[in-house]
Amino acid sequence: MEEDLFTEIINFIYKCTLKYSMTIKSLTITEEAYEALKRLKHGNESFSDVILRMSKEKIGLVAKYYGVLKSNDEEYKEFKNKIEKRKFEINKEFKDRSKIIKEKLSL
Repeated sequence: MEEDLFTEIINFIYKCTLKYSMTIKSLTITEEAYEALKRLKHGNESFSDVILRMSKEKIGLVAKYYGVLKSNDEEYKEFKNKIEKRKFEINKEFKDRSKIIKEKLSL
């Protein structure tokens, strides 16, 4: 009977150890990064908590806009064509301005 209780206690301790054990990694960061991270802490929050909170907030920002540009193939092609047209216009403007600057500098 005592042996069963002892085995039960050992198993309980083992399960608790597995459940609450965590891997610890060391990071090397600059003093500036450390101070920035320290400023982001809330109350008794650990640095790990800060990093996890910030990463969830960033993912949340991205997720907020996920699917905003859902469209059918026709809308996608139209949007892509507008982008390509604007790229062409910007490149042409750049070349024209470069030409004018070169002409003025050669005088």
